[in-house]
Amino acid sequence: MQQAPDFVPCLERWITPAISLLGQRLQAQNGLDDHERPIILDAARLHLEQQLHSKVARTLVLDINALRVQGRLQADGAEARWDEYLQIAASPAHWQTLGAQYPTLLERLQWIVDHKLAFIERVAAHFATDRERLADLLGQASGALLAVEWAKGDSHNGGAGVALIRCTGGTVVYKPRPLNTDIALAGFLDVALAEVPVHRRVRVPAVLDRGSYGWSAFVEHRHANGEQELKDFYRNMGHWLAIMRLLGGTDFHGENVIAQGCLPIIVDCETLFCPRTELKPSGFGEAIDRADEALFASLMKTGLLPGRGASLGWRGVDNSGMGNIRQQQPRISVPTLVDAGRDTVKLGQAMVEVEIAKNHPCEEPMLERYWGQVLEGYDEITARLRAMHQSGGLAPLLDAFKPCHVRLVPRATEVYAELVRMLWHPISLADEGQARVRARALLGRAAAVISTAPSDPKVIEAEIDDMLRGDIPYFHSTAGHGQMQGPGGTHWLPVCDLVQHCLDDWLNSDQVLDRDIIKGSLLSAYLNDGWMPSEISFRVASPSSDDLDARRRRWAREIVERFISTAIRGRDGSVTWIAPTLGATGWGIQAIDQNLYGGNAGVALFLAAYQTEAAAGRADAVPGVTPLLDAVLQTMKQGLYRQVELQRAAGKVRPHQPGAYLGIGSQIWGWLKLEALGVAKPYALECAALVAEYMQGSIEADQTYDILAGAAGAIPALLALAQRSGQAAHLDLARAAGDHLLAAARRSEGRACWPTAPAPEGMGGFGHGAAGIGWALLKLHQGCGEARFFDGAREALAFEESLFDPADANWRDLRHLDGVNCSTAWCHGAVGNGLAYLDLVPLLGEELVRQRVRQAAGVSHRLGLGWNHCACHGDASVLELLQEAADRGLAPRGVSRDSALAELLSSLDAHGSRCGITNEVFSPSLMTGPGGIAYQLLRAHPDAELPSFVRP
Repeated sequence: MQQAPDFVPCLERWITPAISLLGQRLQAQNGLDDHERPIILDAARLHLEQQLHSKVARTLVLDINALRVQGRLQADGAEARWDEYLQIAASPAHWQTLGAQYPTLLERLQWIVDHKLAFIERVAAHFATDRERLADLLGQASGALLAVEWAKGDSHNGGAGVALIRCTGGTVVYKPRPLNTDIALAGFLDVALAEVPVHRRVRVPAVLDRGSYGWSAFVEHRHANGEQELKDFYRNMGHWLAIMRLLGGTDFHGENVIAQGCLPIIVDCETLFCPRTELKPSGFGEAIDRADEALFASLMKTGLLPGRGASLGWRGVDNSGMGNIRQQQPRISVPTLVDAGRDTVKLGQAMVEVEIAKNHPCEEPMLERYWGQVLEGYDEITARLRAMHQSGGLAPLLDAFKPCHVRLVPRATEVYAELVRMLWHPISLADEGQARVRARALLGRAAAVISTAPSDPKVIEAEIDDMLRGDIPYFHSTAGHGQMQGPGGTHWLPVCDLVQHCLDDWLNSDQVLDRDIIKGSLLSAYLNDGWMPSEISFRVASPSSDDLDARRRRWAREIVERFISTAIRGRDGSVTWIAPTLGATGWGIQAIDQNLYGGNAGVALFLAAYQTEAAAGRADAVPGVTPLLDAVLQTMKQGLYRQVELQRAAGKVRPHQPGAYLGIGSQIWGWLKLEALGVAKPYALECAALVAEYMQGSIEADQTYDILAGAAGAIPALLALAQRSGQAAHLDLARAAGDHLLAAARRSEGRACWPTAPAPEGMGGFGHGAAGIGWALLKLHQGCGEARFFDGAREALAFEESLFDPADANWRDLRHLDGVNCSTAWCHGAVGNGLAYLDLVPLLGEELVRQRVRQAAGVSHRLGLGWNHCACHGDASVLELLQEAADRGLAPRGVSRDSALAELLSSLDAHGSRCGITNEVFSPSLMTGPGGIAYQLLRAHPDAELPSFVRP
């Protein structure tokens, strides 16, 4: 494939003299053959081209367009003018002109060239000196040099980085740092894992430590060979988690773990003995701070457990050592040249697949079968290490690490990378002083939150100096000293014995919490892929109708008691839970947020419903419910005011989603329903209106469109707010959401759908597709009387109806999961559509609505029960559909309100509350956790008047 045009020819003014000089220096080096020097030089040229092009491409795009607009390119045709520009920009004179426009550009480029040359020359000299010693790593003589890959990974300390050296005798990895930590860790593993057979024992690569640098054996990726190796691999992952919890290990992302059969091998272990991160008070409540501190201090900081990136360019990406799963990674946006090869070239963005590392032991990871092995391995080695401590053998073993090199990563590497891009933007090059001010402010704000992020102005300036040159700032020390040496000779953090610090932290750690975090994070990785557990039905063959009300009350009571017992409380009256949580970037384990789906709004709605029903005698009195509800309400209110304060201080920020379950709409709806239930009356309307102030920007940024997270979900909330507040502005916002949907619709043959990146052909269903969007547009028409919204609703439902399959008596699921034609879930299938169609008589007519509701209830009763009990895709929402259908005479034969309740209660009695994979970790989620089950049980009483949350 021919390479796309770029600006590399313009860079010859920098590259050719540099390569010529490097060639002269290599010629003077002994220990290199004549055929090896050109290999080094060719690799150096490629490396310089990549490094310089990434820094100046935006500036050259601006420059060529300026010359075109000014008429200074005279060739005939856009392609010819591109070639003309390459010739002009290759001249030293033109670079001097650029230097006048961008005062520090030439100096910064020269710095990169000089330091890259020095680094490459240094590695070549080390290779020439050490090549005979490399036989100890390769098992044979290194032989002739075949290839070099410079700076694999980030660049630090004056252009230095990891290099891959391929020889006829094998491949080795050059590392520009001491490798005594690797040696100490290997010795520690030999003792701590002495009871594990050597061939099944986790390890680090063999190394040759040369003091200021060293060589590491190259690890070849290999998939596991059979079931036993797979089990051993995941048990070994548990071993690593236990070991890194003790050693304070961090930054073990997917590229730092290589799967080799049954062994997960960590290939870069300099980030051990990380000091405990103490978070500054967030203002969201002490409970949230306690939860965040627990997560930061837990195994999450190792980087091994799955978690979603939130930084610009990495939103939703899971780069963890145990995640990084191909099937559930989002595509990410990267800069690219658009219209390259023409003088109209511009900088654009391209969506690309995330590069998948080699950290998995099989092509398609199947954690549903092996996550238990991870916990077994963690428990096994944790018990072994605690026994060693009790016998007095652990601390002396750790002493070997005290003189060893360790690195601290005080800020996320992707944050540094984004700042580097900002500092090399043409605007920053034109006014470096102002660029420094912006970078200084960003780094300072981070330091105000995280204690290990440098706050010393001298250190921050040194960090900026490094990034201006394209380096990622590097902080290092020895484990026994602890004070970090940073860029430019600066220092950060006090002198501290980090080994003792981590040992003390480990001794005081909460092992139960760590186990829950392991389970929650591993399971959340697979929730992002729509993964479901093995097909085990929890449906009971002969449901019992005995004592329905007593059983209903007992299950609701047991669930609310679990809410009370698992809450994390603050002394300021705040409260939260740590759980797998669905957010804008996917699933992750964290303190719950404010939304209805799995956050505070949903928890408060459930607790308020329980309080209401208990007061009416339809639920058992539980003493802790009211205090817990008060704490959740306080946390919601405090969190809202703090979020508004931060947004107003920051100015333009990424808007929250507008949806009815995830985002602003869910909070508005939640506050209003809480007020209707008699709680939060003094401030509920004020809070709902305050949230709505941010809806306009949220709607404008929306690219999801659906009920769950998109603009369709904003409509029912805004209509309710407009009715309650009497403010025309709130109805105007609902109209804006409707117009946003109409503008985004793709229409054909009287049908409308809403394609998104995950669903390019559009999507059906209530939670995510056309049924929910059409339902919302009809509600909007009924609220404001404007015909265009009725027409949009009709087109949406025409699309939904086109998906109806008479053979299955159900709607086709356009996700095409594992060959499944139709779904019965609330979010994508018959349950959600059946409930939505109950409101669509004005659009579809009484006869068709009754037919579709009868069909939806029939297929849901036949196929939708027994998968799990949650509301999103389980029996709790099926219960509502069946009871609604029974009330209208549309239920399947033999199904009544009581028999539908008996089905759910009998399954709960036989199996306990099952919520899919989140069942393994308690989640307070209304949609995917037991909260929604209990709410539906409360609502199932014939006299209950609780609002439906599956039809907002």
